[in-house]
Amino acid sequence: MHTKSRLFDLINSLSQAEKRYVHRRLNQHKNGSLAGGLYAAIGKLDSFSDPDFKLANPGAPWLRSFAKNKLLLVELILQALREYRREKSIRYQVEDLIRDAEILISKAKSDHALKRLNKALEVAEKFE
Repeated sequence: MHTKSRLFDLINSLSQAEKRYVHRRLNQHKNGSLAGGLYAAIGKLDSFSDPDFKLANPGAPWLRSFAKNKLLLVELILQALREYRREKSIRYQVEDLIRDAEILISKAKSDHALKRLNKALEVAEKFE
């Protein structure tokens, strides 16, 4: 696989739900308009090559520092997918509750930590 097609392949591998989630997260990011524009432009294509893409989008803001913007977009997509999976995964939810408890314990908030651990146990047992 050519390096230049990895972003295209990643975008095309997303489910419709993942694409919607990524789009929403890109709009919330500080570089969202730039990344969102590049994401939308690449997402509309049937095939991709850097030279053809640059010719088809003259003057587009994402063409300045194109390689850097593509790398940024890959990172933002992966970050959004991690968040998407975290929201959908019971395992991640339980792990986050346990991490919260660890933080609360380090802050000498044992009573709050115990509530988080009980919640983690409740979630784990519910979906066991």
